Amino acid sequence: MTQAFESGENMRLFAGAGQAQTDAASQSLTDSGSQPRDRVVILGRRGAGKTVYLARLYEALWQNREGLLARAMDGRAHQRFMELVAMMEAGQWPEATLAQSWSNLEIRYGARQWMLWALDYPGEVFRRAFVENAQDEAATALRTHVDKAAAVLVLVDPVTAARGGVEATVDAEFGLSAALRRVHTAAGSQEVPVALVLTKCDIALGHIREVGTARAFVDHHLPGLVRDGGDFRVFAASAVRSRPDALGQLRPATDKDPLGIVEPLQWCLKRLARGDGGDA
Repeated sequence: MTQAFESGENMRLFAGAGQAQTDAASQSLTDSGSQPRDRVVILGRRGAGKTVYLARLYEALWQNREGLLARAMDGRAHQRFMELVAMMEAGQWPEATLAQSWSNLEIRYGARQWMLWALDYPGEVFRRAFVENAQDEAATALRTHVDKAAAVLVLVDPVTAARGGVEATVDAEFGLSAALRRVHTAAGSQEVPVALVLTKCDIALGHIREVGTARAFVDHHLPGLVRDGGDFRVFAASAVRSRPDALGQLRPATDKDPLGIVEPLQWCLKRLARGDGGDA
C-alpha cells in the first residue's frame, strides 16, 4: 500500500561517492557550503547490489509505481539507467562498478517535489572509508556524505552475510557499525532514520526462513551491527528476481516486478516529514 507523506524541504539522495570528483557538479557535493542534513545516503559493501538497486528504483519511480514519480534532469542519466535495465532484460547482469556515476533526479509525490542526487560507487570505497579509515579523496567524500545524511539506506546481501568469509563479515558488521555510529554521532540529538535493506531476497529466502523473519536474520547473522549500529528498521527487497539458465547460472528475470525497493525510501521520507512537523 502506498504511504502518503510530505516534506518541508527538498531532499537529496546519495549512494556515496566514487573515485576522483572531476567535474563541478560532483565537486559541489562535498563543498563546505552545502546545507547540512540534506540527503539520503545509500551504503553497501562490494556486491551488495547498489547498481542494480538504483537502476530498478529509478525504473520503478519513472513508471510512477507506489505513487512516486522520478525524472532524471539529464537525459544521459536517464539513458544510463534504462541501458542497465535493458541489459538485465537481455539476461545480463551489470558489470561491477569501477568508477563514480551520478544523476540529478526530480522526485514527485502528489503536489510535493524533491531534488535528489543518486550516485553509484565501487564497493571498495566503503571498506576504505569505514574499515580502513583511509584518507583518500573517495573515502573522505563518502564520509562527508554520511556526515550530512538526513536518512540512510543500508544495502546488505543476505547470502554474503550468511556465508561470507572474514572480509565480508568485517565489512558488514564493523564497517556498517562504524558508518552508522558516525551518522548518529554527527546528528547529535537529531533523529536520522536508517533503513537496512536485505537485497536479493528471492535467492536468499531460504537463509532468512532458517531463522524466521528479516529482522531475526539480521539479529542472528550481524549481531555486531545490531549491538553497535543504533536504531534501524529492516526491509526485505528483490530488485531483480533471478532464474537459473541451462548451465545453472543465475540470470536476471525482469519479467517480474521488483519487490520492496520503494518502501525503504518511502519510510525514510515519512519519518523525516514527521520530524519536521509535517503530515505523514
